[in-house]
Amino acid sequence: MDKDPGFPQDLQRENDSTLADVVDSDQDRQGRIGRRAILGLTALFILASLSGVFGLNSVATSSSPGYELTVKSPGSTRAGMDARITVELHATEKITGTVIVEVDQNYLDSFTSYGISPAPDGEGSDGDVVSLEFDPPGETGFRVDIDGTSSEDMVVLSTGRLRVYVGGELAGTVDLKTWKAF
Repeated sequence: MDKDPGFPQDLQRENDSTLADVVDSDQDRQGRIGRRAILGLTALFILASLSGVFGLNSVATSSSPGYELTVKSPGSTRAGMDARITVELHATEKITGTVIVEVDQNYLDSFTSYGISPAPDGEGSDGDVVSLEFDPPGETGFRVDIDGTSSEDMVVLSTGRLRVYVGGELAGTVDLKTWKAF
């Protein structure tokens, strides 16, 4: 008997090694680069979200001789969410004239309701612009908050302009822009 009684020659020996399907590092280089890129983009998105890049508030400023106007408004909102517009006026001297805040009506229409604090001493509207009149504060600063609830209309972007007058003189103008998520 010259032949070995082992495995028949027509049968292949099965590889039972646990390392048979392991891919070496050179073959998986593209996959590794792709996974790292996705992980890096995810980390950048999370960091940007945490730092407020997609933020709820947008800040706009305007300067004119003797005045600096800062307006914080919602940068994005969803239907039914509370939103606040904060108007702050800083002057180099005491404000002795009547303060009038004008906001475009189409921007305010993006809220189902809104309240103003402190309450204005007078209000008016010509259909395009809402005017809020305040007695002279007698200080170098003035602040008013307009609190509202975002409406459920289908407008994706609400835009408008806010102007502040002191004693009939324009103290500052800012553009308002609020994105709505559905």
